[in-house]
Amino acid sequence: LHKKGFIEQAIPIYKAVLDILPENADALHLLGMALHQTGYSETGMGLISKAINIDRNQFYTDKFKSSSFYACN
Repeated sequence: LHKKGFIEQAIPIYKAVLDILPENADALHLLGMALHQTGYSETGMGLISKAINIDRNQFYTDKFKSSSFYACN
């Protein structure tokens, strides 16, 4: 949904994943990006930071994710 531009519809799905797996770095990152894209940048950046802290290696080796983090700052 998110990739197709249905950002607001993707948000509850990311939240549902995090209800089950609260430390899921991918869901934290994607929810953070979605929130940033819908005007909640501060909350979104906090979630992206949390995702990076959980799985730092994943975000530094994935150019898209690390560049998206820095593009939001």
